[in-house]
Amino acid sequence: MYLTFNSLIVSPLPIPLHLFLYCLYTAWDLVNQSISYIFLILNNCVNILVSVLISFYVMSCDSLRCTHDLPKVPKLDACSTKSLLVVSDSMMVFTIALVVIINLALSKSQVCPPADVCVRQAPYKNVTITTDSTYRYVTTSQCPPYQNPQWTNPSVACDREITYKIPLHPKLPTAVKTIPVGEGLKVWNNILYLKEDPAPIFGAMGVLLSGVNIFGVGSPCGYSSRCPENGGPSKYVDAVESEGHTTDQCGGHADPHHTYHIHSNTGFNSSKTGGRKNCQLPVDDPGKHSQLLGWMFDGFGIYGQFSEDGKVPTDLDECGGHTHSINGVSVYHYHFPYPSKFPWTIGCFKGCPEASNNPHEYSGFTKYGC
Repeated sequence: MYLTFNSLIVSPLPIPLHLFLYCLYTAWDLVNQSISYIFLILNNCVNILVSVLISFYVMSCDSLRCTHDLPKVPKLDACSTKSLLVVSDSMMVFTIALVVIINLALSKSQVCPPADVCVRQAPYKNVTITTDSTYRYVTTSQCPPYQNPQWTNPSVACDREITYKIPLHPKLPTAVKTIPVGEGLKVWNNILYLKEDPAPIFGAMGVLLSGVNIFGVGSPCGYSSRCPENGGPSKYVDAVESEGHTTDQCGGHADPHHTYHIHSNTGFNSSKTGGRKNCQLPVDDPGKHSQLLGWMFDGFGIYGQFSEDGKVPTDLDECGGHTHSINGVSVYHYHFPYPSKFPWTIGCFKGCPEASNNPHEYSGFTKYGC
């Protein structure tokens, strides 16, 4: 959220009304852009200060009273329309300069208050999992629940509690067989580029038992890859190939929106039992089916890399899932791929993801019959 100029119009309105209109603008901006508390405070302080200064200069000018033609106020030649415009223009230049300076400072600062930055030491916030007749509810801070995660990109992870709704009775799409989440196009310049149509899904697609978000395979070009304007074949690339070198010991990092997430299981590969344990996920028992590690937002569980009798599954469909009995119940479920490779998590959604978990991406899935 950055400062804007449209609420700072030089106006002959009285100061209280001017600030009231600004407050309405700020409220609208808050609702639509979900700015953090610290940004709101900085934004309000700067903009209210500038608004008061502008109103002070304008209201101090006798020509304003002349404009309203108030009685008993003589017109003063020294306060002409031209001088009023000079004052207004000067104040607008001051406003622009101040806003630019503040924006530059904010662009390099944390997006959340210091108290809401994800902690790097225990104790960590617990993940709460409850159910009713329709959904499983997973409440998480979205923070990494392990000691001193060392990702190397510059983003800060913020503690933002959210409750995800996981359907207990997954619904299958009626217009398509499966829902695409990101499809490979071609390897170019040693990076796998993805198709632009259908575009890959961005943001959360599922959640681990640890409360960590599972993101999809896609990433915008430009970070360590070339975009179409520089010769690249697509504006989307494989996130793991593009960003994998920035992840921590559990394969996670924070995105530019300061949300911690993983794109793959490379940090807790089930053949490295210490990795699972250190990443607060259940460890597999040798010779047995892999443990449940989380749920995708269509309601189907995602397990480690091994199927029945601890063997690598050979019958996975295009989404990375299959159906067989688990704990006496025949159920469709996903597996993380073995060995870890594209598409890194699931290849597609078998069911319809719950739209409220990622409305920007899922609200248009009615086209798939969801």
